[in-house]
Amino acid sequence: MNICLITYELPPSGGGEGVYTYNLAVGLSNRGHQVTIVSPLHISAGHMRESELFSDHNIRLLPVNVMQRPLARVSSFMKSSIRALREISSVSKIDVVHFTFDYPAYPPVDITGLDLPIVSTLHHLHIVEAISMLHSRKNPILLMPNVLRQFLLSQSEKKLLERSQRVIAVSQFTYRSAIQYAKTNPEILRMVPNGIGSNLSKNHDLSKTSKTFCNDYSTSPGNFVLYVGRIEQSKGIEYLIRGFAKVSRFKNLKLVIVGGGTPSYFQELKRASLEVDIANQVVFTGRITDEMLSGAYASCGIFVLPSLMEGFGYTLLEAMSFGKVVLATNVGGVPEIVKNGVNGFLVEPGSADQIGDKLLEIMEEPKIMLEIGESAKNWIENRYTVENMASQTEKVYREAILELKL
Repeated sequence: MNICLITYELPPSGGGEGVYTYNLAVGLSNRGHQVTIVSPLHISAGHMRESELFSDHNIRLLPVNVMQRPLARVSSFMKSSIRALREISSVSKIDVVHFTFDYPAYPPVDITGLDLPIVSTLHHLHIVEAISMLHSRKNPILLMPNVLRQFLLSQSEKKLLERSQRVIAVSQFTYRSAIQYAKTNPEILRMVPNGIGSNLSKNHDLSKTSKTFCNDYSTSPGNFVLYVGRIEQSKGIEYLIRGFAKVSRFKNLKLVIVGGGTPSYFQELKRASLEVDIANQVVFTGRITDEMLSGAYASCGIFVLPSLMEGFGYTLLEAMSFGKVVLATNVGGVPEIVKNGVNGFLVEPGSADQIGDKLLEIMEEPKIMLEIGESAKNWIENRYTVENMASQTEKVYREAILELKL
């Protein structure tokens, strides 16, 4: 098949949706398909090179221009992508178009004129994110601008799902949410779990990347707690910082926060670290390369995902693939991956005390870290592979193609 993936993110910029797109593209290519990835010019240029990521695969990268005004970026990208699709289809036949990201365009972009099978991946619903944030223990007045934005975006999100021949939900939680909140027809919904690739754990010299990461951020292997992801309110990172204060007495222990995001939230997190007197133990790396990220995972002691809402939790898979103990909040699709006390630990969202207590428990029993970490690695090796994800997605494509013909 000639498959076109449309995404607003690609590694190393962005988050899980970009990693999902990259892994899916590689998996589909390995199955013999021709894959074209349409992404914003400012994301693809400067962050990645086609020759670096896709040189061994039958994958073509097609950057498109995007208006840089904050409120117009996604709509601009969607319009540019549709123009690119029409240009591509005039030269060669496109069998299926797959929107692999779920940043809704506002104002909505009309895609009804595309006479092509469309598949959309739903990583999480924005309305569910808004509800989850309201249920957190934060001041609802401070949350309102973000919550209102999520409710607004959910209307555009729903329009894309309605236009799609098939919708892929990455977890049972997201599947149920689509039916409950977006009123998506269950007949077009398919659940396909994310797959973890080998680009981090197998494509780098881990002893080298681990040493480089620790040297660059003044820490030592096994002596830091790690968070990887977007820096935004829905991730609940302030609870991790406050919880970390309970284990800050451990000699030279640090909390390393990897990712980019909202500047105002960065400042909130820095204020929180000052309030609990651990500012000298908290390291913000910003976005880092895949090579450095592999070093972070390889050398961390514990990985924590303190989110208030997660449709899936891609970084959990990444950390588990390195045999690390993971501590996550019991939200969204997370408990589908993390089985409490078996391959990781779960705490309730919005509770710094629970995070701190569990970190303390783990660190006081080093044997737990080895046993649970090994269990985590074994758990995902056969369940969450790129090969399985690509194979199941291919079946969804064939259904969408047939649906449009009928």
